[in-house]
Amino acid sequence: MRLQRSFFGHLHFSRHSVAPRCGGPAGNPYAIKVPMKLFSLISAGAVLCLAAGSWQLCGQTTDLSATVQFSNGQTLTLTDFSNSIGVQPGDTVTVIVSFPLDDVGQTARIEPLDGGRVFNSSGIVAADGTLNFTFQAPANPGQDRIALRHGSRTLRMQFWVLDSANPQNNPPVAMPANPGS
Repeated sequence: MRLQRSFFGHLHFSRHSVAPRCGGPAGNPYAIKVPMKLFSLISAGAVLCLAAGSWQLCGQTTDLSATVQFSNGQTLTLTDFSNSIGVQPGDTVTVIVSFPLDDVGQTARIEPLDGGRVFNSSGIVAADGTLNFTFQAPANPGQDRIALRHGSRTLRMQFWVLDSANPQNNPPVAMPANPGS
């Protein structure tokens, strides 16, 4: 009984090349000899591309913060953008995103991804490093994300329109009463 090898099980790594173990190009006319330096360069490039985009996947960044002001006057400040922010159906909140002062004068595009409306935004980081916009939540409960595209980065804010008729359907959310959720 032969053991099955993985795809990489037939590759031979040496300091000069990566070639199949079955005799190299002479033993297999379809084998491609890949120089180890090229293989290493391609592998490193792939890892860097994956790592560069990983902060977007988790929605967190350390150089930005946001303050959400609710219609009742309460505020919530976030530095962890992976937290969902709880809002009431149809509620309007003002969001103030604080950027590093190096970003003053740069543009940002703000767009709702799942619903709701964004308005009252110039799309330009102000002299104090802030970018303000207003978000109006839709009437239906559920997740509503906002994409804030700034240069090559994309920040996603996650709002959750609360279901007051069925509160068991609501996930843990950040709100002024419970900011750490």
